[in-house]
Amino acid sequence: MAQPGTISGHLERRAGDFVPKRPDASKKKSASAPAKRTSPAQDYIDLAKQFGKNEDPVVRQGLVQLHIMRELARLTTERHKAVRAAGGDIPGVPNFSKLLMGHTVRHTRDLGMQILGPRGLLHANAGEDGSALRDEPGGMAAIAVTSTALGAQALPIFGGTDQIQMNIIGERVLGLPKDPGDFANVPFNELPRNG
Repeated sequence: MAQPGTISGHLERRAGDFVPKRPDASKKKSASAPAKRTSPAQDYIDLAKQFGKNEDPVVRQGLVQLHIMRELARLTTERHKAVRAAGGDIPGVPNFSKLLMGHTVRHTRDLGMQILGPRGLLHANAGEDGSALRDEPGGMAAIAVTSTALGAQALPIFGGTDQIQMNIIGERVLGLPKDPGDFANVPFNELPRNG
């Protein structure tokens, strides 16, 4: 998953670089061993085990919530792709997906910092490669958590704030009336200016 900001070095990469590679079709899987699916929250489950937090009931509940949110995002994407392939559309899916993504990132931020505890306060500065932190508890997984925590505040803002997404869903998807506001019938160039 791409991380926002300049520290992770993802800005120079193409979006396709983050897509998981498909398994080679020429390599047949044995019929006796079905493909093992892991949880979409496996990275956080492993981190909780490493920090001894996997028995904490609050952390366990957070891991289940993360699993559910990531699975919902995956299933929604699959459903939307199938409907689009059949020539249809599901109104509002991009808006709902953006809201879910923002909620998921905030949840992973909170859960990751809860798992890491004081270790979550350590992060490499811009321009540093983070090599000093690779040997600390959590290693690269902890660095990914702190990167997510630092970038989590941006996602609900860029690409349309959560409030804008909810307005779009309300007005365009659900057909609710527009919020009239204080200056609903005033042209932009006639709006009062502060100062």
